[in-house]
Amino acid sequence: VVVIAAGLGVSFLILCLIYWAVPKGHLPWRGIWPGALFMSIGGGLANVIFPVYLVNISSIGEFGRIVSFVLVALLWFYALALGLLAGGVINALRYELHDTGTLRGTQPETVPEAERPTEVSAE
Repeated sequence: VVVIAAGLGVSFLILCLIYWAVPKGHLPWRGIWPGALFMSIGGGLANVIFPVYLVNISSIGEFGRIVSFVLVALLWFYALALGLLAGGVINALRYELHDTGTLRGTQPETVPEAERPTEVSAE
């Protein structure tokens, strides 16, 4: 259990460094940790679930060792890349919502006509 927690902690720190250094303009801590936490937990779960799937469900071993290794490696790297991108999207959306109060592409709330304040002219 300690080894797993230490591995997830190191993974979290490395992902924080990646999400801090890669975007144009560095993000503050509040814009980095959600995506790093998502990817750390998701990657840890994938590290546990993927081998169980290969042993119990997959019939990929029937095609030969080299082909199965290449397919497994490609699938694994594809899953890691999707998780890394998803963490970046989580960070971007959360940071944009925190900074502006709205998300790009959404409509601002409209106030009904009856609730709008009336303008007083100073004549």
